[in-house]
Amino acid sequence: MSSSSSSELPPFEQQVVLAEQAYEKAIEKATNEVDARLSKLDRGEPTDYQPVDLDELPYEWDTNALRTGAQKNVTKMLSSCGMSIHHLFWVNLSSQGAKKVAYTNWADANNGLTIASENYKRKDKNRGEKRLQAPEALWQSYILIAKQQGVRTTKLQAILRYCVQNKESERVIFHAAKTSTFKEEGADGYRVHTEADDRFWAILGSHNGASTIRMLSDQHKETGHRTVEKVIVLPRKHT
Repeated sequence: MSSSSSSELPPFEQQVVLAEQAYEKAIEKATNEVDARLSKLDRGEPTDYQPVDLDELPYEWDTNALRTGAQKNVTKMLSSCGMSIHHLFWVNLSSQGAKKVAYTNWADANNGLTIASENYKRKDKNRGEKRLQAPEALWQSYILIAKQQGVRTTKLQAILRYCVQNKESERVIFHAAKTSTFKEEGADGYRVHTEADDRFWAILGSHNGASTIRMLSDQHKETGHRTVEKVIVLPRKHT
């Protein structure tokens, strides 16, 4: 019997092998880390999170209403799986004096929605304790819009990753779609995974999924002890 490395396979088959490896790795991470955080959320146990005051960190930020075209795209995407929005706002966070924006997120706090749009750690010039982690940047963006709209943060209902760019997460989602047998599939191609399905845990164990769990875990009081009930994967044509 002979064996070959993934690099010796045709390009598509290489991607399949890498997806399987990322999927198994995500399942393991979900079992060891994500499940523990979700269990703490269910029990209302405190975490080691230290509250962050954005005004005390070396960041600059601005916000405004999302342009009409982009809002229409998001509205169409969400309506396909039964969610709605009214007014989306964007928040840009950048290191003080930096020319490039490090974190761009959107939110409609009135409808309990926060959207991770573009988050690039490499563009964040702050270091150590002065640097925001991606889950914290998303949360701080949501707080800003919630205050602007006069809404309590406990109204949070959904966290959306608008465009998944992390390669590991992409591979996990690809493999989940390829192998899934336990799902609700909408007429517009979206898929719903719940905790009874391994794909639910794999996606939450991916880089992007684990980041979402970290935010919920850190902000368990501020979100009203929200946890994850389901993962909805929308087709790429919407993003």
